[in-house]
Amino acid sequence: MNIFKQWVMALMLIVSVPFFKASASEVISNNILQGQWRVSKVNFHSSPADKQNKFTSYHMQQGIVRYDFKANNEFSFVVPNKKNNRPEDGRYWLWNKEGHDGFSINQISLNSPPFNFGLTAKITQVDSYNTYSVITLEVVFHADQQTATVTLTNLNDVNWDNPPMIYVNNIAL
Repeated sequence: MNIFKQWVMALMLIVSVPFFKASASEVISNNILQGQWRVSKVNFHSSPADKQNKFTSYHMQQGIVRYDFKANNEFSFVVPNKKNNRPEDGRYWLWNKEGHDGFSINQISLNSPPFNFGLTAKITQVDSYNTYSVITLEVVFHADQQTATVTLTNLNDVNWDNPPMIYVNNIAL
């Protein structure tokens, strides 16, 4: 009977290893955020007053497929068939100073200043698997102060270039 219990414990350990959860501070200390992350889901906490307005976060987030965090605080939104909107000096994103559990992106539109496409994000959950990670963010979009829960993944699969699933209060649109 004792050997059976040891076998079951070993099996449980092997099965649970791929589902290890890391804290936000581990993500930052391991510099895991650097690189490209697919925006898989955006769940807005409230519906925008004008869904047709192209300058709302609701409309803009539908076309962004990835966030690209680079060295030296460079950042760009990856939008298929569009030129990346990058500032002249390349400095876009910064870790927050308090708690190191989030980041902010300031992206002033070069065509329509002072319009800001940026966001402030707090990392609320990190799930690490064998070959990829999933990060959950609580976000405030600077353009209109809309809030949302955003899910990012670095899993490069068949959905890598697909736009995110958009929700309002957990209802798919």
